[in-house]
Amino acid sequence: MTPVQSRVARFVGTAAIAATLLASASALAQVTPPVEPAPAVETPVAPAPAAETPAPAAETPALTAEPDPATVVVATLNGEPITLADLDAMAADFGDALAQFQPAERTQALIDAVVNLRLMYAQAETMGLGETPAFLAQMEMLRQRALQNAYVQAAVADLITEEAIQARYDQEVAAMNLPEQVHARHILVNTEAEALDIINQLNGGADFATLAAQLSIDTGTGAQGGDLGWFAEGEMIQEFEDAAFAIEPGQVGQVPVPTQFGWHVIKVDERRRQPPPGYEENKELIRQIIFREAYLAEAERLRADADIQIMGAAPAAPALEPIPAPVTEPIAPAPTETPAPAPAAEPAPAPVPTP
Repeated sequence: MTPVQSRVARFVGTAAIAATLLASASALAQVTPPVEPAPAVETPVAPAPAAETPAPAAETPALTAEPDPATVVVATLNGEPITLADLDAMAADFGDALAQFQPAERTQALIDAVVNLRLMYAQAETMGLGETPAFLAQMEMLRQRALQNAYVQAAVADLITEEAIQARYDQEVAAMNLPEQVHARHILVNTEAEALDIINQLNGGADFATLAAQLSIDTGTGAQGGDLGWFAEGEMIQEFEDAAFAIEPGQVGQVPVPTQFGWHVIKVDERRRQPPPGYEENKELIRQIIFREAYLAEAERLRADADIQIMGAAPAAPALEPIPAPVTEPIAPAPTETPAPAPAAEPAPAPVPTP
């Protein structure tokens, strides 16, 4: 079969093959169980004489190259070979649909699909269906789409370098207004008197984490030494947040903070600017954004030199470009288990675009 014939066969037979593939699973479910082999007769073997010196280790055999799938024949149809490469091409057409088959059934199902495709292709050729104007127009559209994809790969995708991705990442990070964060702990109690007593113990040298484990009614964070992790402004209830951001790193707030949950004794461990999203985590996402922009720029460049005439006053329509759309990815603060400082609204997404 010629390459053109193969493409025509795959185009015409795709819908019919899907039904055949499903039917194959049912047929293959009824298989004759294999005959168990007869047990081997054990023959006593005399022990080999002990060697005075160990035998040299056997040399590792050279690795054998995998055979070319196009040369491995798995079946024939009217004398014409069906190869592993043919099965691979058919499997690509069905994608996840093959997951419904057991591994042992997939090969037979794919062979059945290839056989049906070729038989129906031959009948379509005999009927002249491949020469109708509608079919030829469809084939030409497929050819144009394939060549467009090849051009986009060569003129756009292949020109996006690692340096360009890094530069775009640096540009996005430099434009970010990253909020300040604090890493804080708290001990939650029921009364102001209890909170003042804890502050006095801490001022006398008591360990914050130990007191949190012993006295905090917020048992979730208490078991972690009262640790709330990192948070920025707008992520905790207002009175708790205001107090935490007013405390210097390494210090304990000297005034208990009342909230709807009780009285908080707060310690701030560290303060920082929120880190930007990592380069490695966002590299492929940024590549897609650069690709989108380069694709649209190349399309505009080509259109500028083209004579485009649109007949009639057609209304403007959105572009139907097969390109990825940018999406933003939020950077969440460190998770907390405490119910005390109730989270406020979700943090705003970071400006690094992600698909």
